[in-house]
Amino acid sequence: MASDVTIPRLGWSMEEGVFAGWLKEAGTEVKPGEPLFMLEGEKATQEIEAVDGGILHLAPDPPAVGETVPVGRVIAKLCTAAETPSWRVAAAAPTVDPSLSDPAPQPPIPTETRPARMPQPAPPTTNGQASRPGGVPAAASPSVRRLARQLGIDLAAVSPRLPGGRLAAEDLKTSPTGRHAPSSPRARRTAAAQGVDLTAVRGSGKGGRIRERDVLAAVSGTTAGGGAGTAAEVLQPLTMMRRTIARQMVLSQQATVPVTLTAWADATALLAARATAKAAGGSEAATLNDMVLKTLAATLVSHPVMAARWEETALVMPGDRIDIGLAVDTPAGLVVPVIRDVATSSLADVTRQTRWVIERARAGRLTAADMQGAVFTLTSLGSYGVEFFTPVINHPEAAILGVGAIRMQPVEPPGGQEGFVLQRQLPLSLTFDHRIVDGGPAARFLQDLAGRLATIDLTEQAGESPPRQPA
Repeated sequence: MASDVTIPRLGWSMEEGVFAGWLKEAGTEVKPGEPLFMLEGEKATQEIEAVDGGILHLAPDPPAVGETVPVGRVIAKLCTAAETPSWRVAAAAPTVDPSLSDPAPQPPIPTETRPARMPQPAPPTTNGQASRPGGVPAAASPSVRRLARQLGIDLAAVSPRLPGGRLAAEDLKTSPTGRHAPSSPRARRTAAAQGVDLTAVRGSGKGGRIRERDVLAAVSGTTAGGGAGTAAEVLQPLTMMRRTIARQMVLSQQATVPVTLTAWADATALLAARATAKAAGGSEAATLNDMVLKTLAATLVSHPVMAARWEETALVMPGDRIDIGLAVDTPAGLVVPVIRDVATSSLADVTRQTRWVIERARAGRLTAADMQGAVFTLTSLGSYGVEFFTPVINHPEAAILGVGAIRMQPVEPPGGQEGFVLQRQLPLSLTFDHRIVDGGPAARFLQDLAGRLATIDLTEQAGESPPRQPA
């Protein structure tokens, strides 16, 4: 029996994804569990595996690469060699004989038994259905309403053809307000945002299909402000990842009470440890970020409240593992893959993990699972010359640590001597949720972390840390 290939939901809030290409060609045999196509979710592009097996048959309107597709859309079928796929075709409107439109006459009801009824004027009819006063739209399912929004159709202007007055998808296709060339969902969305009439846009796709670039070309001649000599505006559509990042940032600001503390940490021992590691391991050696990750995990073990999570009625404390998110800058946007079990892993293992997730992040190959489960996040802008900044908490975590560029700073000399000496210092910016942590505990955590970085011991980090004893 043929099985449908549909767009899956990669996250609980996901309603649509961006199709990134087929991994199997039409007509080839697919086995269960084999990668079938690529789909870009909220912040990652994943290989979608086949649930069933069979010969791959693409739908008559398969999605193009880069097209936004709703969750649940059927894009292909997997059939046995003897099967021919059947596709759902919109049914034609039933033809009604006008002579049969009037009901058969019924025997009159005696006056004494006829129910009283207020006189009502007969409303005018359209297509056999009563018109709706005041432009009130007819009843329609959520899927039909969503399709109407995509097509730019006013439901109040559409008359249902089937009995009961409920609109069907076929009614939208014959609506005068929806008659334009075929268009992609992204083109319709952009046209709605820019106020572009798709009937006036010439499509460059197959069969005259209107694509997003056609809509952008239609608005490219509009100048900002309409003034003479003003440069033309360039419309850059928001990607799904950009929208997800924006949603997460807004959620973090709305759901937390962020406070940022800053401190300097002596980087002399950290730089010496990095030089030793590089001399021994070359390009495979641990980076400064790897060493900060290990030190951060050890500090979180001593300050577990910094890794807690707010659940309204209780704080969820970290378990036996300290999983830390690492912010990675990619061409598509910021992603935060998770480094697992940092506290009890060796420095070499942490280094391998970070290298692996960074490569996958920049290649756009992270999965949703690669970015879930962190109790704390580390982000760094040191390579850009930034010192202190205000990182945004990766909700629902309690805190995030920002690492800046190492600078030569004057500090008091040891032994109480007068004057000052120059010392390489690492700037640290800690943003924490004040609902979970007060200023005192957060300051002690930052002070402890700075002290550990100032006295870092590479021989201790090279081996596995002892497991924590249960409380």
